[in-house]
Amino acid sequence: MSLEKLLVPIDLSGGIDTKTDEKMVLPSSLLKAENAVFTTGSVITKRFGYASLGKSIAGSTSISSGDALARFQNELLLFSNSILYSYSSGRDEWIDKGGSLSVTIESDDVIRNDYEQSAPSISYGNGIYCIAWEDTEGGIRASVLDAVSGAFLQNNTSISTDGKLPRCIELNGVPAIVYIETSDNDVDIRTLKIDDPTTFNAAVQLASNSDTSVQQLDAIEYAEKDAIFAYRNASSQVQIAYITQDGTVGSGTNGYVNPVTIANDPKDSISIFRDPNNDRDIYVAYSTDAASAGLKVSRMLFDLTVYATYTVEG
Repeated sequence: MSLEKLLVPIDLSGGIDTKTDEKMVLPSSLLKAENAVFTTGSVITKRFGYASLGKSIAGSTSISSGDALARFQNELLLFSNSILYSYSSGRDEWIDKGGSLSVTIESDDVIRNDYEQSAPSISYGNGIYCIAWEDTEGGIRASVLDAVSGAFLQNNTSISTDGKLPRCIELNGVPAIVYIETSDNDVDIRTLKIDDPTTFNAAVQLASNSDTSVQQLDAIEYAEKDAIFAYRNASSQVQIAYITQDGTVGSGTNGYVNPVTIANDPKDSISIFRDPNNDRDIYVAYSTDAASAGLKVSRMLFDLTVYATYTVEG
């Protein structure tokens, strides 16, 4: 006796049930669905596939391997061998956007209290981190951490009760803090005692003519042992000077050049930069909101003579 074919309707409106024990799942539900997607109502259809994208690089060869895909707005991005590529759908090609490195950000609390902290700065030397900031508790405060263990060698130490604009630097491996002392309009520096990192040395004056109303300051390491700083002086000019590895101001009497000034008003900001590929080149950027002044950058040589001045925006 031949068997008769019979269409048996199966209700799949229950979708996929992953919460219920598989022995108790109702016939209208699924335990697993491969390459399937629910569309309207209880209709199940085959899932859409994927189109293979081209591997050609515009103006170059082709991509041999990929590390990751990402999206920026409507742009498809590919990471391959530390290079970032952007996909051009119209050309079916990848555009080289330049080098890319994966960065993982971690953070630790340096200070947490009822006061407010601002203008932070950090430096590293001899296995020690030095972090300084302005604090509503009063002036500038700092903490010193062991780079390996993370232990605090100093925690929330007062550097100056009237200080502003701390800039942490490193002098021949010794962490130091450059700042403006508003009580006497000095630019001062305090270096860490390497033989006793629980203490800072007393303040040393680097300059005595900081502007009394608008303070601006920046400092960076220069070469391997010393540093350089720029500030707004009492004549509303940019003044630049070296800091020796001993934590004193550079001058003609100790083998450096004397401090120099640039006749421009750095009312809004000062930033100083050393070319890492050429220690002889120093760049000082300064800005003001005055008409036709804008943002300027002066390129200086090691003897602090101005080689050229560029107007970035004015």
